[in-house]
Order: sequence, then structure tokens, then C-alpha cells
Amino acid sequence: MFGGNIKIHFAGCEQLDCALICHEAGVRYFLYSVFPFIAARFGIDAFPLSATSLFAPRVLEKIAKHTIMDSGLFTLMFGGHSIRKDTYALEQWQEAMIDFIIAHKLRSTLVEVDCQKICGADFAWELRKKITR
Repeated sequence: MFGGNIKIHFAGCEQLDCALICHEAGVRYFLYSVFPFIAARFGIDAFPLSATSLFAPRVLEKIAKHTIMDSGLFTLMFGGHSIRKDTYALEQWQEAMIDFIIAHKLRSTLVEVDCQKICGADFAWELRKKITR
């Protein structure tokens, strides 16, 4: 129908045990949130990862045809966490994402900090410029 250009990425794959079950069932496209991996940097007690002996992003990149790392912004903003919800906090979140990617040498496609509805298009474009340098 779409000529093969649509790829379904299974979400929630930061939970590695679930991702491995999906992989056994034939899934090869995965989406995981960066949220539980960087939340502690902001004093947030993130939801527990069920398989902590293996690093999910690295495992996913080895077994997948493609992986997407979501910014976790929705969870950050609307998950009941007591963090400032302003442009400074969003800049810090993006910096933490970049640090995480660099520290772990990840190749996953990154979903931006999609904040245009919260902070306006101009600020969103500033973040995009920073992340593409």
C-alpha cells in the first residue's frame, strides 16, 4: 500500500525483556525512551527498568534493523514530575540527551525535544539548531 516506506517501530523497548520477546516474534524496528536513562540527572525517580543487567539501547542497536530514541518529553512534562517546565529545563533535557548519546556512542535516530506547542516554534528551532551542530 505504501511501497515499503512505512516501518512500524515497537514502542516501550527501553524495557529490554519486552523488546527481546518482540524480537523473537520477528520485530526488527524498535523505539525506546531516553527518559529512564537520564531522569536521575534531574532528580526524577524514573520507572524501573525490568532488565537492568543489559543496556537496552546497545542491545537494540545490535538486533534491530533500525532504532528510534524518543526524547521522553511527554513523560517529563505530563508524568507528574516536579521539574520546572520552562525553556531552561528543556535545554538541559536536550543536553542530557546529547550527553547520553555521546557517552554510549549510540546510533539510534533521535526524536527531538518536540516543544513547539509548549514554548513556541522559535524556541523549538533554536533547540534544533543546537542539536544539529
